[in-house]
Parts: sequence; C-alpha cells; structure tokens
Amino acid sequence: MKRLELFFTFFGGKWRVARHYPKPFYKTIIEPFAGSAGFALHYPGHKVFLFDLDPIVCGVWSYLINSPEHEILNLPLAVEDVRELKLPQEAKWLIGFWLNKGMTAPCNIPSKWMRNHAQDASRLNTYWGEGVRSRIARQLKHI
Repeated sequence: MKRLELFFTFFGGKWRVARHYPKPFYKTIIEPFAGSAGFALHYPGHKVFLFDLDPIVCGVWSYLINSPEHEILNLPLAVEDVRELKLPQEAKWLIGFWLNKGMTAPCNIPSKWMRNHAQDASRLNTYWGEGVRSRIARQLKHI
C-alpha cells in the first residue's frame, strides 16, 4: 500500500523527509514524539504506536482514531473562527492545524496566507477545505 497523506501538519514534521530515512526493519513502528506521525504514514501496513506529551496532539489522534468517516465529512468547510463552532474540542484542533500549517498549536482563525491562497487551484489540498476533509475521511480506515 502506498503512503498515507497527512492527517494534520505539525511543526518539525517528518513527512516530507521520511522517504529518505531507512525503511523500518520490523513491522512495528514506534513514534515517541508522534506529532503528525510523518514517518509512520509512509508505512500504513505496519503496526504503529504513537506517543506524545502534548495533550492536543494526543486529542487529535484520539479523535481521528475514534471518529467514523461520516463525522469527518460533516465537519464545516467555511471556518472564520474555530472557537465559534459547535464541535468537539478535538475536531476544532484538527481544523485549526489546517488553518495555518506547520504550527506547534492549532490556530483559531485562518492565516493570511490561507485567506489569500485557499481558492488557488494548486493549493486546494494545502489548507482546510473539501480536499483535505475528504482525504482525511477516506484514510481513517488505515489508522
């Protein structure tokens, strides 16, 4: 099976460079500083254990692991401020990580870059929107 795409971005993520790392020797991957699990996403056929001290990162992964596909597909696309959404906090965090990528914490409002480029066809899967939401829902079965 080919690699999975990111479920969310996180500062210091390894997803882009992970293809240059040696392949795992064993069928179990342990990511002690999980973040967005950038290394493990390259090996969806492996058994993966994610550990992180950040309660937000743990909350987002728990939400993703326990959410059915239809719940993700029902998350709102138009977001001006996640604090105003009537959603579980973990869903707000998930969306918040896509509002300004590569941050150490989820954002509450879309970044200026997102506001200026979100409709650009070449960036449709870069920020929170239909493409990202659909991809996350489609990949849930692999985590």
